[in-house]
Amino acid sequence: MSQSTSSNTAGTTANGTAAYCDTLKQARSDFSSTDFTALTDSQFTKFRDRLQTLQDRAPATVQDDWRLLGSELDSVKRLLGQAGVSFNDLQKLQNNQMPPGFDITKFKAIVPKLQKLGTNKRLVSARNAIAKNAKTTCHISMH
Repeated sequence: MSQSTSSNTAGTTANGTAAYCDTLKQARSDFSSTDFTALTDSQFTKFRDRLQTLQDRAPATVQDDWRLLGSELDSVKRLLGQAGVSFNDLQKLQNNQMPPGFDITKFKAIVPKLQKLGTNKRLVSARNAIAKNAKTTCHISMH
């Protein structure tokens, strides 16, 4: 009976790895074609949903790394919200258009926090761990 359980567990793990790798391949394609400087609200939602799926399907060794990436993305959205700005509003700002109700003072207050997220050592470490795992588990280069 324990042999049967081992076989089922191994099959589930293999299927789980395949599902993770398939999702990772699609995500890599999606992410590489996404212009993050021109991210819209709907693209952010799609991107965040994809990260959640990856987190759910990831091997235990990198689940926390995916969780950290998702958390950092949520932080970006939260910071933008504190400034009363959406991703769609950022598009307008890049085109020198002021969104309705835009408060430059609030926006300036979040810029250092946004910049700090990009240099977060834990985030860099998580991205590196995910890339290493993707290469060894799925034979996918994330760089």
